[in-house]
Amino acid sequence: MDIQAPLGFDIERTIILRLARVSNDLSRSSFVVESQGFGDKADVFVVHATGRVILREPLDPETLSQFSRFQRLTGHTKYDGISLDPEAEQLRGSMVYKVFSKVVQYGGHYKGVRSITAKEHEVTAQIKMPSLEASSDKTVCHPTLTMQFKLRACM
Repeated sequence: MDIQAPLGFDIERTIILRLARVSNDLSRSSFVVESQGFGDKADVFVVHATGRVILREPLDPETLSQFSRFQRLTGHTKYDGISLDPEAEQLRGSMVYKVFSKVVQYGGHYKGVRSITAKEHEVTAQIKMPSLEASSDKTVCHPTLTMQFKLRACM
């Protein structure tokens, strides 16, 4: 998934999910999440995310292999090895968003990152998800989850 723009809190927009088959194979599709304004902004479309979906059997050998590889790369042992290393550099607490503020301002409901630790070419983060009620009961998808995913993907 590639996120181009956050959905945000604008409930005056229609959210559209477009799926398209990539090939004759029914298990592969691409998607686009976009929104359209109302009234005088009805001709304004914003693309929020694009990506592809591949449906697989849960016990498919290739799927199991990929999950195994992902676990080796990102499991708690790997996280602990980086986050507890005294040589690693770390941002914690409010300092995380003080640094981010030089580039972007986040509302309180988007501030889920508690710490970021980096060593050489590897980065880990501790993230605490605020409740959806703290964000809004009128969202289409959890805004913090979407932004934290993008933050983690960018790092």
